[in-house]
Amino acid sequence: MTAELDVLLKAILAEPDDDLPRLVYADLLDESGDDNDAARAEFIRLQIDYDSCGDRSAPPLQRAARLLALNRQRWSGRLAAVLGTNTDTVRWRRGFPYWVPLSLNELYEYGRALFAEFPITQLQIVEESMQGHSRWTHSMITPGLSALPFLSCLTHLQIGPAFRRLFSGPTGNWDEHTLMTDLLASPVFASLVSLDLSGNRLRDADVVELVSRLPNAAFGETLRELDLSFCPGLGDAGAHALATAGSLEHFLRLGLAGLTLSAYSRSMLVRRFDDRVAF
Repeated sequence: MTAELDVLLKAILAEPDDDLPRLVYADLLDESGDDNDAARAEFIRLQIDYDSCGDRSAPPLQRAARLLALNRQRWSGRLAAVLGTNTDTVRWRRGFPYWVPLSLNELYEYGRALFAEFPITQLQIVEESMQGHSRWTHSMITPGLSALPFLSCLTHLQIGPAFRRLFSGPTGNWDEHTLMTDLLASPVFASLVSLDLSGNRLRDADVVELVSRLPNAAFGETLRELDLSFCPGLGDAGAHALATAGSLEHFLRLGLAGLTLSAYSRSMLVRRFDDRVAF
């Protein structure tokens, strides 16, 4: 049974959008005759059904939420060991975790094992102080993101908000030590569709740098959504860079909520992106 489940898990990891291996996984759990396995099988089917119809008022959705509340720690596996009581921040879809918040240190120390256990496609990188469980500190030297090939499965990445290591130095200058430079230089993000930088201390110069480097990033051709909402240092100059950047031509959504922009800047962005820009 365990060997068969492992084979199915590998199939789920390889094809996270395919429901068939998840349903077969649920069938195999049912065959075990164990009540806990039966509950997990029911949960997988309920979430798959919900994902197909999207009816939030349906009793099956409430049943799925109750099953998860009762079994979250047990089903969270290594995530429970890493996140402790923070496992309630993990998001589940179609029976498995798909969105997780991890600090950089947790990502380096535990990421390989976590991504081998769950079909994670969306990641939020948070500050150490927000997580509260890492044994490492900000002062420790960490390898670059290129050293984490398991991140190639990510379609969505959120950094922060208020992530202090996004830029280095008191002026926020880009250099080899910034996480953003590391992100843009890493070849592992070739599947990235959405990048959320909202709530960080981005400035106009940072946005100019970002859009200029974007064509050479691994995700330069795949990125379709960029969220720069609630970045207090982002203003009209950054908006102009966004409105004129050729690297954003194929974007489907640009999030700029909570920014102080002039009417002229807003009109430029609307002319460029139409309803694809969200203020």
